[in-house]
Amino acid sequence: EVLKHPEIRVDSIVTLNHDTLLENLLEQGEVPYEDGFQNVIEDEVEYGIYDPNRFGEGSDSHLHLLTPHGSISWWLFGGRGVTRYIRASAQRPPDELTVEDTVIERFPKPSVLTSFGKEESYLNDIFLDMQDEFARSLRRVKRVVVSGYGFGDRGVNRRLQNWLRRDSENRLVILHADGFGLVAGNFFWQSDNWKTEQIEVIRNHLCSADPNALKRQLLK
Repeated sequence: EVLKHPEIRVDSIVTLNHDTLLENLLEQGEVPYEDGFQNVIEDEVEYGIYDPNRFGEGSDSHLHLLTPHGSISWWLFGGRGVTRYIRASAQRPPDELTVEDTVIERFPKPSVLTSFGKEESYLNDIFLDMQDEFARSLRRVKRVVVSGYGFGDRGVNRRLQNWLRRDSENRLVILHADGFGLVAGNFFWQSDNWKTEQIEVIRNHLCSADPNALKRQLLK
């Protein structure tokens, strides 16, 4: 409902989850989005080939879906100095890809980031692209809505802190029963670099939040 409001332009959705729930919901709601993958069909199997340039092409007309921690539908293929990321169903990823006459093989597990070495991985390949696009998205907006995030990722926290410091009119809208406590209780946020008036709270989680209250916040 919020995504389809004529007066609200949602620039990006950033999810730190590895599942494909958001993709499924957007497709069920017929909401177009750009995730950086070009869909192709080969041997009656549909999958997406990653192309970071697609974010620039779709920036004016599509919602961006960013997945900084990877996804169970992302698969890395490599061999002979060639690598590609594709998006495919966990049940039906192809075993091989042919890129410019070079056959490359699929790595055995989906491309997701876990706690170990996560921040270092932010500087590599598709994960760096997602971080870069996240940063560009923050420069384009005045409000960020947060739901289901515990402020435990230092890399994400740094980006949000820098965004708040950049402009006193920027607002962080937190959907949580104790939104101020969630932020203030986190050690990484205990500083004088952000102002209380830049934090706005809707005391519900997204699943039970009043859409009208959320729309009022976004239309301020």
